[in-house]
Amino acid sequence: MVLTWRGWVLLAIAILVPLLASSAGLVSVGVAGAIGLAALTGVGFALVRSSRTSRRNAVETQMRISPGYLPVELHYIIPLAERHGSEARVAHYDRQLERHVMYGETLSENDLAPLRDLYVEIRDKGHAAQINNWHHGHSGKKTCPSETTWPVYGLLCLFEQLAEIGVAPFTDRTVGVQEPPQPPLDWIKLPPHLRYLAGPAEVYGAIQFENKIYKFLKERMTPDERDELRALRQRYAQDGDAIDQWLDEFSMSVHREAALVYFTGNLLALGGDLGVL
Repeated sequence: MVLTWRGWVLLAIAILVPLLASSAGLVSVGVAGAIGLAALTGVGFALVRSSRTSRRNAVETQMRISPGYLPVELHYIIPLAERHGSEARVAHYDRQLERHVMYGETLSENDLAPLRDLYVEIRDKGHAAQINNWHHGHSGKKTCPSETTWPVYGLLCLFEQLAEIGVAPFTDRTVGVQEPPQPPLDWIKLPPHLRYLAGPAEVYGAIQFENKIYKFLKERMTPDERDELRALRQRYAQDGDAIDQWLDEFSMSVHREAALVYFTGNLLALGGDLGVL
C-alpha cells in the first residue's frame, strides 16, 4: 500500500515516539499513536507516563498562563489552572495497581479544598460555557500560546476526573469539558462494504485514548458488548487493508467519521492485546 502524507506522519510517530518516550517515562505505542492523532485532529488528550516521573517535578512542568489572552472576568481561574491544569492531562502508570492513574486520583484534601471553592465559583458565575467556548475558539488555531490553552483546558479535565471518581461537588458535572457542536456524521463516506463500521464506530470510537479504553474493557464492558466487539474484531481484521486505505483517503483532522473508525480499531487492538476480545 502506498502511504500518503498522513501515513508517513503516523509511521514516523509510531517509530520515533516510543524511542524518545523511554527516556521521558512515556509508555506504550498505543499512547504514542494517540498523541500523534491528537496532534492531527486537535482533540484534547492526556499524556500517559510511568511512575518514574515523580510528582515532585510538578512545579517544573507548570505552564505560566499569559493573562492577556484570557478574558479579564476569567482571570480568577489562573492560579489553580497553572498549579493543576498541566498535570491533570498526564496519567501516571502505577506498577502496583497495574493501571494508569489519573491526576485527580492523587490529590489530597488540602489540594481539593481550593479546587472545590473554584468549582463552585465558576458554577455560580455561570462561566463554564465561556471557558469552554474560549478554549474551542483557540484550540488548534495558533491564536493563543499553548502554555495558556493547555492548563486551562486541563483544569476542566481535572473537574471531569474528580466527578468520575465520585468527589463532590464535581459530581454535578455543571463545570467540565463541553465538546463544541459537531455537524451530523455522514457515513456515506464509507464504501458500501465497510458501512457495517458506522454503528459501532459511533459508540466505541468515542472511547478514546488508552486509559479510558482500559477502563471500559476491564470494568465497564458488558457480556453483550464483549460478544459484539469480538465479532467486530474479526471483521475489522479481514477488512484491515481496505480500512487503512480509506483512512489514508479521509483525513482524521477533517473527517470525524475517520477518527471514530480509527479509535474503534484502536479499542479492538487493545482488547486483543489484553485477551478480552
